[in-house]
Amino acid sequence: MKTKNFKMTLIAFITAILMGILSSLFMGYKDESPMVTLEDVWTVSYNGYVYDNIDISNRAALSNIIGDGIPKGKSITIKTTLPDIGDLNFPTLMVYTHFCAFTIAEKNVPIESIFMDEYEKNKPVGSVYSFIPIDKDYAGETITITFYAGEDDPFEILYSPVLGDYRDVKTGFIQSNLFPLLTGVFMIIFGGAFLIVAFIFFPSMPEFKSQIFSSLFSLDMGIWTICYFKLASLFSDYRYVSNLEYASLFLLVPISFMLFDSITSTRKLFLYRAFTWLSTGLVVLFLILHFANIVHMKETLKYIHILGLVIIIYVFIYRFKYHSKDDITASDSIIMQGFSVLGIVLIIDIIIHQIYWLPSMQLIRPERFILPLGVLFNAFCLLINYYLYISESFARKKEYASLTHLAYADGLTNLANRSRSDKYLHDLDLSNEDYTLISLDLNGLKEVNDEKGHSCGDKYLIEFAHVMQDSMVSNDFCARIGGDEFIVITKITDHREIDNYIDRMRDRLNSLNVSDPEYFRSVAAGYASKNELPEGNSHDVYLLADTRMYQNKRDMHKQFGHEARI
Repeated sequence: MKTKNFKMTLIAFITAILMGILSSLFMGYKDESPMVTLEDVWTVSYNGYVYDNIDISNRAALSNIIGDGIPKGKSITIKTTLPDIGDLNFPTLMVYTHFCAFTIAEKNVPIESIFMDEYEKNKPVGSVYSFIPIDKDYAGETITITFYAGEDDPFEILYSPVLGDYRDVKTGFIQSNLFPLLTGVFMIIFGGAFLIVAFIFFPSMPEFKSQIFSSLFSLDMGIWTICYFKLASLFSDYRYVSNLEYASLFLLVPISFMLFDSITSTRKLFLYRAFTWLSTGLVVLFLILHFANIVHMKETLKYIHILGLVIIIYVFIYRFKYHSKDDITASDSIIMQGFSVLGIVLIIDIIIHQIYWLPSMQLIRPERFILPLGVLFNAFCLLINYYLYISESFARKKEYASLTHLAYADGLTNLANRSRSDKYLHDLDLSNEDYTLISLDLNGLKEVNDEKGHSCGDKYLIEFAHVMQDSMVSNDFCARIGGDEFIVITKITDHREIDNYIDRMRDRLNSLNVSDPEYFRSVAAGYASKNELPEGNSHDVYLLADTRMYQNKRDMHKQFGHEARI
């Protein structure tokens, strides 16, 4: 199992790498018009002081101006003169704002404001890329942007605005984030599709609960990935992007706890279950406080990080504790490997953000590759988990069906046995349906066994079983209930049709007697319908049919000149 798991994990890893490489091939975009990043050209005004030629994306340079950070409610203004980069069809500025509102003015005339309504009402202010159209005769014009801090120290990350044609600026932004975008969309489609499948199978397979949680995790992870890279504004109003980002991140915590609870042996761990419900309660509380505008999610984010760290530690402990044991199934082992790698990637992402002030980090932006790679690897592990889980489930069902068949089937003829027959008759007693029971007894089986051997006797029984099945209607029930005793239960109650059925069996037996005269084949038959005994049960119907069968056997023995053997 370990070798198989390793191969499948390797396949998931290679597939994720290939998708990353494939996306990176399309991440380069050739501008149709000139485009420039406005870096060390800004005049910064803060606390009554003015600073010239500042590169606002340089964290060290910005820290010299704002010190320990801008407190909530304070503002900072940046101003520059736009360079002439050529003729642009739709001149546009791409501006990134991080937990602050802003206004932008051209020639001291306001042209756009972002998050100002939320800021003035003290509501949560998010992070978003905005594409601001400016005057076609932009060259030499003064652009003034004033940022208003919606949270304490919002300038942890500040990218320099980009000037260019609208199509080039927006397409370039999408292309530079193509891998995260494709990853997020894939996770949403994958999670949504498998969530529907899981709900379809859940009523008949309650153990599919873990697949419901893994689908929810994938769906939520896809939403968070798109929001984390500020791509959700391409599909929705920018005002909702940060709320959606934090809500999806917070919800990953209880979903993860419940997912691991459903695939591992944590049901015996009271502490884990208590921690699961505690974390779920905290997440719900944080969301309520945020949307009630009491405590914003950014302020409670550190607690979510702690809970996330607990999950990652638990995954590693559980993964390595059972790594050399058979207590974990193949499908669960794969899913734990996927979450182990995702946990490592999330830790790396946190470290990257702690050193993001390095110029090389801002240039390369490794989180665009590392985080989607971990998410995709986890997704492919979930896909393999689905495959293994469904394979294991169907194998168990097949094994159960096989054991059930062995318990309820006659080993020689493969017909239902007496136990299955008794159960079928019991079920009939619970219904009000009318039916006919035919009691059948092979003639001469003992003589065939004694004179020709048991192999011939077995052949006689098998032949008759085939004759029964060939003669019966498709939904009739037939069983071997003793050595030479058989029964047929049919919904047909017309006695003429029952006689025709018995005649068909005897005709087929006579055909066998002609084609293979090694021994003589015949059967005694008797039948009774439920409507003949309205107050009786299936046992009474069987006794009446059996009595008539023995009377038929006596008549047949008299016909052939033998002493009746009852």
